Amino acid sequence: MASDDYRLQFTSNLESPLFTGCQIKLEVRMINSDGNVIKSGPLSSAKIELLVLRDDFACDVVGNCTAEQLDEKEVKTRDGHISVLKGVVARRLVEGTCSFPGIQFREGSLRRTFTIAARVNRNEATGGHRVQEAFMGPVVVQTNRNKPNAKSNAPKFDDEIYRLKKIAKKGIYYPKLRSKNITTVGHFLRAYNKNPEELNDLLGIKEDHKDWKTIIEHARECDLKENHYLKAYKVVGNQINDVIFFNCVHDIVGAEFNGKYTAKENFNRYQKAIVDSQRKEAYNALESIPFDYIMNENGAPTKISPNRNVSEDLSLSMQDAAPPPNPSNHNAAYQVNNFIPGLTHVSQTCPSLENCNTAARIPVPGGGGSNPLLADSENDLSVFMGNHMYQCKKQNNHQILLITMQRINKDCVWKILGFQIATCLCN
Repeated sequence: MASDDYRLQFTSNLESPLFTGCQIKLEVRMINSDGNVIKSGPLSSAKIELLVLRDDFACDVVGNCTAEQLDEKEVKTRDGHISVLKGVVARRLVEGTCSFPGIQFREGSLRRTFTIAARVNRNEATGGHRVQEAFMGPVVVQTNRNKPNAKSNAPKFDDEIYRLKKIAKKGIYYPKLRSKNITTVGHFLRAYNKNPEELNDLLGIKEDHKDWKTIIEHARECDLKENHYLKAYKVVGNQINDVIFFNCVHDIVGAEFNGKYTAKENFNRYQKAIVDSQRKEAYNALESIPFDYIMNENGAPTKISPNRNVSEDLSLSMQDAAPPPNPSNHNAAYQVNNFIPGLTHVSQTCPSLENCNTAARIPVPGGGGSNPLLADSENDLSVFMGNHMYQCKKQNNHQILLITMQRINKDCVWKILGFQIATCLCN
């Protein structure tokens, strides 16, 4: 069996800077070459340990590291005796997954970064399998006394383009970008993800120029927490059943190969070659593709549609959602069938004589007891309230699908809490 058939994976990355003494939570899972979590067998309960590596750790040896190489690069406290990590740094997997809550850095550094790694304890029996270690992107760790001085400078998706460093409203880059309708940070990131060379030529600066590096680094810090939708590009070809998924800034997040989803960071050579071969065609088609997928709590895209299950434990039957008769010259009310958390049970006269314009309302905090209109059957709209999102998707002139979701982490992974049909009472 190949050495990379099994490997560990962090479920998320950490954002710099981190501060000594502040708790962080890490989660590790054991996956196979298809990206599926190993939920049974000896490997599903293996003992996992965390360690911190120096910033000069050679990335070209990832996947072929020996225990001795990792030991040599492990960061210890300044006295050289204990791990720079504080907390329980060794735990067993439970059905292929384990969490490390309450982890802290004992020491930090202003001059270097750290790489957190996870590996199977060397004393574990793995049945002869070589389990590849997990490596997280480098992070900056500062002493806690610097925390009050830390500033968040991340741009937002809808910020004006001159919000980015090195782009001034009266500077040389701003009019060039506006000439191509690149007016927001979101527009800039989409143009960059589609064709960085073309964007570079537009600005007229070399890729190794300091301005270019500064602009790109700042743009990549863009806060995408409220922009959770995905686009799906279906690969066209004989007997090909692949789908490439893009996020709100048209960055590839993963793909579905023969019905199985794989995140971009888990692509093998064959999968990467497929995606690369379709990249140009996909980007040319993206503007006409709607955002009709969302990343679910399991880290896989889910189509927001009543015609398929959008959660393993929640499903919607359209048999009970057949539209009622639609006589002319009528005024009808609508109702929400089966109460949904966060949605009020209200009725309203249908505003259309010929076609019912079904609507839904939600309570808005501080709204003085009113129930402002969220959406109707003529529009697909969403509204955010804290960590909850309410969305309406049109079904027909009589009905809309009401979806309520909760964000379960800062990486815009959403859990569907419930969904129902709002139906106009035309009879």
